[in-house]
Amino acid sequence: MDACDYKCPRCNGNVFVHGSAGSGKPRYQCKDCGFRTTSPLSKDEPSVMVQKYLLLPDTHAPFENKRACNAVCEFAETYKPDHLLHIGDVGDYQSVSYWLKNKRKDLEGKKLKNDLDAAAGLLKLFGSIAPNATKTVLLGNHDHWVYDYINEHPELEGLFSVERSYLEAGWKTIPWNELHKIGKLYTTHGLYTNKYHANSTVHALSASVIYGHTHDHQVYPESFMDGEKMAMSIGCLCDMNPEYLKNRPKKWMNGFATVDILPNGQFFPDFIKIVDGKFCRMGKIYGN
Repeated sequence: MDACDYKCPRCNGNVFVHGSAGSGKPRYQCKDCGFRTTSPLSKDEPSVMVQKYLLLPDTHAPFENKRACNAVCEFAETYKPDHLLHIGDVGDYQSVSYWLKNKRKDLEGKKLKNDLDAAAGLLKLFGSIAPNATKTVLLGNHDHWVYDYINEHPELEGLFSVERSYLEAGWKTIPWNELHKIGKLYTTHGLYTNKYHANSTVHALSASVIYGHTHDHQVYPESFMDGEKMAMSIGCLCDMNPEYLKNRPKKWMNGFATVDILPNGQFFPDFIKIVDGKFCRMGKIYGN
C-alpha cells in the first residue's frame, strides 16, 4: 500500500492507497480503523460521512423471535450498517436465572454452556450480515446473571465467561449499566421499568438516550437549558409470549432501531416496528 495525504472520513486517521476498484478508481484504506472507500477524499478535511448504526434490543436467546431476527438481517443487507450495537440481554440465561434460583424442577435440563452457545450463535448470525461493521454488546441484566452466579460459585471462574464467549463471536462488550456514547446520543441497556420509563430516563441523565430492557416502545422529549433531549426504548427481538408469562397481557413490541449520525454528532433515530415477523421500509417488505 502506498502512503498518501488523505484523511479517513471515519476516524480522521492516515489513509493509504490500496490498489484500485474494478472501475479503475483508487481504493483508499485507513491504517487505523480499516475503513475502505473509492469515494474522492479531501487532503485538508475529512469527507462528510454519515455513520450508520443498527441497534438490536433484547433477543434473550434461545428464545429470540427467529422471524423477526431474520427480517432484521435481511434489512441489514440493504442498510449496510457501519456499526452493530446490541443493547443487552443477548441471552436469556434461565440456567442461572434470578427468578428460578430455587425452582429445581423448572431448572431441570438447563445448562449454562448451552445458554452461552445460543447467545454467541445469535451474535455470529448478526455479525455475518455486516462483517466489516464494528460490533459491540452493552451487557444487560440477564447477561449479568452469569457474573452473579460465578460470584456465588467461584470454583467456576475461568470455565464460563459472557465476555469471552461474546468476544469469540466477534463482539466486544461494555459492562452492565455503563453508558456508551455514539455521537451526541447515549445508549444503555435500560435503567427503569416503570410506566413512564422514558420520562424517568431523560430526567435522570439530562441527555438523549436509546435503550431496551422494557421490551416496549416509548419516547419522551424534554427541553433543557442546553437544548432538547429525548429518551427512546426500542422494543425487543425475543419471543412475545414466553412460557413464564402464562399468556398474561403485556405491552411488549418487536422492533429495533437505526441511528444515522453526522460528523458533528447530531443523530437521527428511526424505530422500526415488526409485526408477525415483517416490517416495511421505503416500500419494501422485509421478513416472511
